[in-house]
Amino acid sequence: MKRYFIVILATIILIPNSYSISIPDSLDNVPLKKSKNFYVFGLIPSRAKNIYGIAIGPVGSEIFCDKPYTQTVDGVGIQIIGQGIFSIFYLCFGGHSTFTTYYKSNNRPETELALDSLMFGIDTTLKRVLYNGIVLSPFGTYSSQINGVSISAWMSLCNYVNGISLNLLWNSITKVNGLSVGIVNDALILNGAQIGLINRTYNIKGIQIGLWNKNRKRSLPIINWNFKE
Repeated sequence: MKRYFIVILATIILIPNSYSISIPDSLDNVPLKKSKNFYVFGLIPSRAKNIYGIAIGPVGSEIFCDKPYTQTVDGVGIQIIGQGIFSIFYLCFGGHSTFTTYYKSNNRPETELALDSLMFGIDTTLKRVLYNGIVLSPFGTYSSQINGVSISAWMSLCNYVNGISLNLLWNSITKVNGLSVGIVNDALILNGAQIGLINRTYNIKGIQIGLWNKNRKRSLPIINWNFKE
């Protein structure tokens, strides 16, 4: 078992360095080198600007924290392991979902517009990766934005989902426009539906179906809802 973990770790470290594009340490008065585009097939993680087709690798390009641009994947993203495996440490060492952290705050805007302003005010960094299509991963993803479908057998942390997020254990998403399905579904803003055992959101325009459903209007078993602004 120890040997397998060493192989996986070596793969994650070595693969990006074998074909990534060098990025200047400082962008002040330094022209940015032209980034590669992959067509039909591209290996990840990489510093490619765009991948059109199938992007495949052990984890996603979100592991690069210093990219001065957003990588866009138009097609299918396949993460053989997925960053969701690192969420184990996030949970074990006291990590909290966006929902839990926000509910502990003493200053909570009441409208979706105010919530949007709050999020955009805090999130001043570029999106690391933008997916337009399908993202598949056994352990889940840690993504900036998914426009399409995200599927995993574990969990997923994401800022924005426009579409469907299907994760067996847990969805922790800042804003969902669509459907979130899992044992536990957390979202700061929900425009659509949550289906699971425990569903929690703050600002909702839609429906929650599960054993326990919580939003800022009320907490109810089986079904909860709100369709007003």
